[in-house]
Amino acid sequence: MKILINFIMVLSSVLAIADDHVEPPELTQLREYWQAARDKILTPIDTEYRSKLIKLKEKFTKADKLDQALDVSKEIDRIKEVPEKSIPFVQIAKSGKTKELSELNKNWIEKRNRSVKPVDDLYKRKLSQLSTKHASQNNLEAALAIREEIKKLSQTSQTSISEKEAKRISKKLEHTKWSWVNDKDSRNKLSFGEDGKGRFGWFYDFPTTWKIIGKNRVQLFINSKHGKQNVVLKFDDKFKSFECDNYPNDEPIPTSGKLSN
Repeated sequence: MKILINFIMVLSSVLAIADDHVEPPELTQLREYWQAARDKILTPIDTEYRSKLIKLKEKFTKADKLDQALDVSKEIDRIKEVPEKSIPFVQIAKSGKTKELSELNKNWIEKRNRSVKPVDDLYKRKLSQLSTKHASQNNLEAALAIREEIKKLSQTSQTSISEKEAKRISKKLEHTKWSWVNDKDSRNKLSFGEDGKGRFGWFYDFPTTWKIIGKNRVQLFINSKHGKQNVVLKFDDKFKSFECDNYPNDEPIPTSGKLSN
C-alpha cells in the first residue's frame, strides 16, 4: 500500500510537466516510476519463488527423482533470463511435469498478477490523462506517443491461459521455422526450439527466447546487436502465419510472417 501511495504522489506531480517532444519527458518519467514501483513489488515475490524452486530441486535430488529435479532446474534458469520486472506478461511453466512444480508456478503467477494490478491500472489511467492533456494542447505527436505506450501495455498485458492451452501452442511452435514477410525483404528467419529457446536473423543469428502470453500470442525476446528487443506475435488459428506488433530497431518493419517448414 505504501508503494502505491508513493507512486500516486509521483504520478500526480509528473502530470504537471509540459513539453512538445515526440516522446514527452512526462512519459519517460512515468514509465521509469512505474517500472520502479513494479520492481519493488515483484522482487520479493520472485525471490520467494526462486527459493521455493531451489528447495524443491534439492528435495527431488535427494529422493533420486532426477527427471523432476531437471524440470525444476530448467524453471530456475528460465526465470533468470526473462526481464519480467519491467514488462507484465503471463509466465507459463512448460515443464510442469510434476504437480508440485505446476502448483508453485501457478501460485507465483497469480500472486504477481494480483500484486501489480493496482500499479498497472493506475499507470494506464495516468497515461490516458496525459494523452488527453497533450491532445487538448494540440501536442499531437506527444499524444500519439503516449497512446502508443498504452497500446504496448495492452499487447503485453497478463492474460489467463490454461496449462493445457499453453502446451497445445508450444507443441504447434516447437521445431518450426518461419520467414518474416514485408514489402522490402523476407530473408529474416525465426525458429522455435524447446524450453522457450529460439533463433532469429539472416546474416546474423541472434539467440532468442519466447513465451506464451495468451491465446495464439507469443512474446519474443531477441538478443540482437541493438540489445534485447521484445516482439509480440499473433498467430492464426492454424499456425501457418502471424502478424507482428513491433520489430527490432533499425530494421525494415514487417507486418507478418509465414511458416517455412
